[in-house]
Amino acid sequence: MFLGQLGPRELAAGALANIWTGGIQVLIFGVAVSICTLCGQAYGAQNYRLVGVWLQLAILFLSLLSVPVMISFFYVDHILSVVTEDQTILALADTYAKLLAPSAIPPGPRDRTARYDHQCGFGFRGAPIAQSVASLFQLVALVLYAFGYKGYHKKTWYGCHLCEDLRWERMRTFALLSTGMTLNLALDEWVYNVISALAGALGAWNLAATSILYNLWGLIYSIYWGFGLPTQVRVATFLGANRPNAAKQTLYVGFVLGGLTAFVSALFVYVFRNPLASLFTHDPMVTSAITSTMPIFCAAVFISGLHVIMSAVVEAMSLATTLVIITTIGSWVIMLPASYLIGLRWHGGLHGLWWGSLVGEAAKCSLLALALWRIDWQHVAQRAVFQSEGNRRTDADFENDLLLEFALPSTPMVAEATPVLAILLTSRSHQAAVDAAASHHKIRRSNSYGSVNADHSVGRR
Repeated sequence: MFLGQLGPRELAAGALANIWTGGIQVLIFGVAVSICTLCGQAYGAQNYRLVGVWLQLAILFLSLLSVPVMISFFYVDHILSVVTEDQTILALADTYAKLLAPSAIPPGPRDRTARYDHQCGFGFRGAPIAQSVASLFQLVALVLYAFGYKGYHKKTWYGCHLCEDLRWERMRTFALLSTGMTLNLALDEWVYNVISALAGALGAWNLAATSILYNLWGLIYSIYWGFGLPTQVRVATFLGANRPNAAKQTLYVGFVLGGLTAFVSALFVYVFRNPLASLFTHDPMVTSAITSTMPIFCAAVFISGLHVIMSAVVEAMSLATTLVIITTIGSWVIMLPASYLIGLRWHGGLHGLWWGSLVGEAAKCSLLALALWRIDWQHVAQRAVFQSEGNRRTDADFENDLLLEFALPSTPMVAEATPVLAILLTSRSHQAAVDAAASHHKIRRSNSYGSVNADHSVGRR
């Protein structure tokens, strides 16, 4: 964020380095997306041990992937020499990427550390150092808080038993889903890296302006993704519990709240476009390019917010292939050609590049809406239960369980509720409801995956 305070060359170098460093880290983010889905489904299926197993697999895969990702950061000058011939910018980008290498382990917020390093006189080197230090600190702080202080892992962590837990079927499921999610994120992210490279052909000022707009987009994304991530986890949990109706309701709530947040965020950025631009740079040409592009940028941000929420729901369903197809069409068949044609061939400049982005985001949003409209939620829920090695419970089962709680006089709370039921039911109909619910409860338990005691044995697998 603060590289723009050092000059347009430094800002352009940071943007150039991020073309590679941000794009290659998608390999790590794909695993993170799959773990949210798999853990959510396993938790909903009450297979708590499997939640810990998925975490072990994620740590294993991330450890293996982070090594080549970090190594690639040391060859950015050679990799990006095809983008620009400016040796000064390439040298700065190479320095930036090398100092950024430790951040490949856990990405996180860095602005406060960046401000501190800037004030301490680290200059250009301070930005990647801040990112690396803040990312490592975020990882340590999260582990200490969630595991050491709160103990969130106690319900789902049964120790590390590689031979027993890491079966071939589980590793295959995790690898296939992670590969699909990674490919989807790569297709979605890398198209913007290519568009950034196209902006480099328009000059250093346009490249710097594009970098600032993408950084600003990242800040806005973190706001509406605050609704996207819980929507993904909640939908995955309901699907794992075989409750498709509850999952569908979560989609509606998440879409409305996430859409409103995206709209308000985009409106805020447009209204305060001049002060926001001055936070990133004092260069008048870069500032002018940013503010003039803001209307198109804000429209793209809003549409992207809707796309992200719907994409999170499809991710929760483990439908990686669907996402890959939609992203390929929206990003590479529509967005990139449109940006190139409008921005370069038709001389639309920076505005043309962002018009292409807007068209592509609208296409992805429309395709996702069509996919969700045609999805068989019941089938997806049953698939999630099978994938989580859980029990096939339905929304009707939960309703019958609730009826049993209020109908059977087994607790003082239920005894107090009985007069209310007496008003609604005669003695005969009341007893019939109890008998029917109890009978259905026995049938469900005998037909669950595994033994009759599957509900209680699942945590001991």
